[in-house]
Amino acid sequence: MKKLIFLLFALMPCFGTTLYAQSVLVSLSEEWSSKGNLKLGLVMRLQLDTSDFHATVTQVYAYYMNSANFSVRIPPEVVYNNKSFRVTHIGDSAFSDDNGVVIYNDYYYNDYERSDLIGITFPMSITHIGDNAFYGCWNLTEITFPDSLEYLGSGAFSNCRSIKEIIIPNSLRKIEHSAFSGCSSLKKVTLPVSLRGINTCAFEDCLSLAEITLPDSLKYIGLNAFIDSGIEEIHIPQSVDSITFFSFSSNSPFPKQMCKLTVDDANPVYNSRNDCNAVIHTPTNALIYGYGCSDVVIPESVTSIARSAYESRQITKITFPNSLRKIESSAFSGCSSLTEITFSDSLRKIDVHAFEYCSSVKEIILPDSLREINNRAFYGCSSLTKITLPDSLREIGERVFDNCSNLRTIYYGNPNPQSYSYDLFFFFLYKNATLYVPCGTSGIYKNKTPWYKFENIV
Repeated sequence: MKKLIFLLFALMPCFGTTLYAQSVLVSLSEEWSSKGNLKLGLVMRLQLDTSDFHATVTQVYAYYMNSANFSVRIPPEVVYNNKSFRVTHIGDSAFSDDNGVVIYNDYYYNDYERSDLIGITFPMSITHIGDNAFYGCWNLTEITFPDSLEYLGSGAFSNCRSIKEIIIPNSLRKIEHSAFSGCSSLKKVTLPVSLRGINTCAFEDCLSLAEITLPDSLKYIGLNAFIDSGIEEIHIPQSVDSITFFSFSSNSPFPKQMCKLTVDDANPVYNSRNDCNAVIHTPTNALIYGYGCSDVVIPESVTSIARSAYESRQITKITFPNSLRKIESSAFSGCSSLTEITFSDSLRKIDVHAFEYCSSVKEIILPDSLREINNRAFYGCSSLTKITLPDSLREIGERVFDNCSNLRTIYYGNPNPQSYSYDLFFFFLYKNATLYVPCGTSGIYKNKTPWYKFENIV
């Protein structure tokens, strides 16, 4: 049975008074809708600040007659020593800890469990909800935010797995790190027109969240903000000028299974030209994040594919424009469904891990413009049987074609290959694969490391 809890203004000092603050306990009564009033209920610890007469809820204790779930209504003010204190803050981890025993008026208050909390109502006096304030309250289903709220802390409602809907008030300017991460039942989020930033991991692992509308006021979207959520489509408004796509990781703000991504035409920093289903950084013409459920055609004028831009996407075909100069690290790593790659004649560099574990690609023809392939660029392409290396290629990184176990045919057009102190290929390929070189140069290859290891040089 649901319990609704109200404040009784009976307080007692808990610790000694300091110049500006004092810690007190507040008794709460329980009102049952059908069983009358009970004598024992919830106890909150509050910190009273005498500098401006505000109060912070810092800890919760409880004792109740059975295991029925309860809701809490935070009071707008408390009275202590004939002075009123506005309740403005919910402290860090205030409701997230399963607290121990406290004695109040000869009663033992204990057994508060965050899993018993199902509803919370805040008064209009609340401006601050602290970090991890309601972390792990997994049966919490009802939240009513006040229009006075100015700060919503990191992890404030993280892993509250039963919340289905939230409405963020217009007073809030930013959603902090992991504020609603792990809210797996969350289906609807209403963001205010005042919102300026959505921080790192804010809605991470919100598996039931299928759609969200970003307001025109939004400026910043943090790393992993919506990663591993259920969002399938998102539109980036004109106002957004900062998106964190990676930071020493391969992640992004958005879920990898998302199939549609668009940018407002009036956005001066980002675009999704030619309906490319990607985000392109307008000043540099770098494609920094892309989606695609099958064939992907990179728009003309794009000069680089950024780190992890298409990592682990379920794409089957990719075509590059003649404007492309560089494919950065891990750009297509883990694209296990990718079977066909058409490189442009302008490509100069393929960076580390760029096509690592693209396990369905069978043939690769690298363009004559290519100068450099870095470490493990095609590592683990287990279906690859044939590759053509151009004579323009001057730098080949370590283990570029390692673990390409089915590679049998290698063409290299350079008449004077460079020696390397490390292996380029899977060790048994030197016996099983055939290396085709320019006419009359086999002797040169047999005197260069690691090319001399090939038993079959033609």
